[in-house]
Amino acid sequence: MGLCSYLHRDRPAAAMINAHKPRFNDHSEYLDHFPFDETTVHVYGKKDKLQSIFTVQRSD
Repeated sequence: MGLCSYLHRDRPAAAMINAHKPRFNDHSEYLDHFPFDETTVHVYGKKDKLQSIFTVQRSD
């Protein structure tokens, strides 16, 4: 677990899109493709309709 700097924010954002498939991100390349290594995300705070903890696997 760790903080993510602005330089590496694409990975957790891609994981959120890939795991939750938001309908307003239908243009995102991450809906069906996750180019990063296995990533586990823990979401804290207000998170209506979001999983609290989830893991996304690489899919090339």
